[in-house]
Amino acid sequence: MPKPVIKAIMRSEDDFVRQDATQRTKFFSAQTKQDPFAIETEFVKARQAAKMSRLFAKPFVSSMGEHIDSVLQVETSTLSSTLAFSASADGCVKLFDLRSAQVLNSIQAHRGMVTGLQSCADLLITCGTDNFLSYYNLVNQKLVLSHQQKLQNSPKGLGFSSTQQFALATTAQTDIYDVQRYDPIISYNGEQQYVAFSKTEPNLVGAVNEIRFTLFDTRMQTSALDFSTKSRLNSLVFNPFQPHQVFLATDDTYAYSFDLRNTAKALDRYGGFPYPIISIDCSPDGRQLALGSNEGTIQLYNVQTISREGDVYLSTLNKRVNQTIEEARAAPYRFSVKSTDCYHNARMGQLNALKFSTDGYYIISGSDEGNVRCWKSKANQQEKSVSSRQAQAESLNSKLVNKFQNVSELHQILNSRKLPQKIQNQKNRNMTREQGELKKIERMGKRANYLGDQVRKE
Repeated sequence: MPKPVIKAIMRSEDDFVRQDATQRTKFFSAQTKQDPFAIETEFVKARQAAKMSRLFAKPFVSSMGEHIDSVLQVETSTLSSTLAFSASADGCVKLFDLRSAQVLNSIQAHRGMVTGLQSCADLLITCGTDNFLSYYNLVNQKLVLSHQQKLQNSPKGLGFSSTQQFALATTAQTDIYDVQRYDPIISYNGEQQYVAFSKTEPNLVGAVNEIRFTLFDTRMQTSALDFSTKSRLNSLVFNPFQPHQVFLATDDTYAYSFDLRNTAKALDRYGGFPYPIISIDCSPDGRQLALGSNEGTIQLYNVQTISREGDVYLSTLNKRVNQTIEEARAAPYRFSVKSTDCYHNARMGQLNALKFSTDGYYIISGSDEGNVRCWKSKANQQEKSVSSRQAQAESLNSKLVNKFQNVSELHQILNSRKLPQKIQNQKNRNMTREQGELKKIERMGKRANYLGDQVRKE
């Protein structure tokens, strides 16, 4: 009779027993077959995640309605992500705390409209229609006047660089100043309405006046580049991660992005507005674009950071998406980047100024009715800190939603937005008119080549 063989099961308790109450219980499954309904299960989870993202989409954070006149300028502090400045048409400048939505300090900076407001570290520079250039120091959350400078020409705009230099646009010329000097370093002839420095290339200054865009290099005595568009330019901003990419806000209800290395055609056209675009700003990571119009809406867009050679900088796109983008590059008039979200308020007027916070989580807006509002850059993001387990679950849900985003059911959930009736009606009328123009061009066939570029004006 053979001897019985006894096999003892030996295992370590560390493999399946929790060490403390914070750890999750480990589960082991003997089933090795692949789930035949894995895709269906993922789709159900993606649909639930999409519904929850829209359910918790509450972008409005707070309103600071302390101004008695239209807010013309907003600026964030580089010292703290919770501090913001605003300036109104009555010459008043206020310092806000975004966490408590309270005014920390208020001063009468100018006798008239404030046309420029820029901040760098503990220094705040303002200019107004009273032809004064004012310097303020931020001391214990109070604005203390350092000195003032009388200008010969009326200032129109102000732009600050990361090298302690700033550009001042006036009715006669554009001056480049250093904060340590009283006189301008260099001056460029010609009236400009708005100026802005590149965040990554401090020597590049962009300026707009009516329909003309001009690029200055502070190392040169003359302008480096200029071209005209077919509609009026209201504002501009450089991409922080792509120094050769600039965004222009126009009166034709669209914003355009240009590659400064080749400005023959616009790279992208950001559409969806029924009214002219007044203000524009780009997020610190260069992936999100915010536009404000004169009917009181803020629209957000994802930036496609792709150069003319087809290089992908911030995202990896498949062949189909690349093909679509190449078609859009070839015919920019027929395509426009659709907005990812739209923020509006019942009493919000024309958006004169937009600014992303230094961390990119919030958007500060200033409008005609005298309110400074704080919005989330992503409507469903949480303001409180989340645990690692919750962050992992949110990351998984976002990947599932992105996987099934083109399914009609999820596409309808993710892209459904309710706009005010007035704005929706105007948007439908613009869409009908644009479709008619496209049909006309298609009927013309090859004869449509005489239309040329729909953005540039030679």
